[in-house]
Amino acid sequence: MFRRSLAVFYSNTNLGDPGKLMNSQQKVLDINSPLSLLRMCYRSIDICVKSRHARNFFKKRLIDQWAEKSKETNPEKIRFYMDLAGSFLQALHTDRTPKPGMVVKFNLSRRIAHEKKMEERAISNVKRVRKVQKEGE
Repeated sequence: MFRRSLAVFYSNTNLGDPGKLMNSQQKVLDINSPLSLLRMCYRSIDICVKSRHARNFFKKRLIDQWAEKSKETNPEKIRFYMDLAGSFLQALHTDRTPKPGMVVKFNLSRRIAHEKKMEERAISNVKRVRKVQKEGE
């Protein structure tokens, strides 16, 4: 009871951490507008989806859905669409087989994702073959 009252007190003042969600006790993203959520989803597709075809499909579908749903004026539907987009964003950053109680870490930096990918390539020692053009072509 006391912890909850402290949490309510801190949530009403600027003393608490604004990135905490009281129900799950884990960091959440600060989403200021539907457009910022769209940007996060678009960037996450670049970072998390490995297949080029899947990336193109998701990006095209995301932009099509944005064009269709962004004109909505009903606040309940807007909230519903934002929840769906948030679920999509969370699904992109979640492992295929998540462990119970595992905290989702949102990596929205393309540079960090690229460095992580290069580290994984160095560890795996798989040779990647690039086709070299013949001189006559």
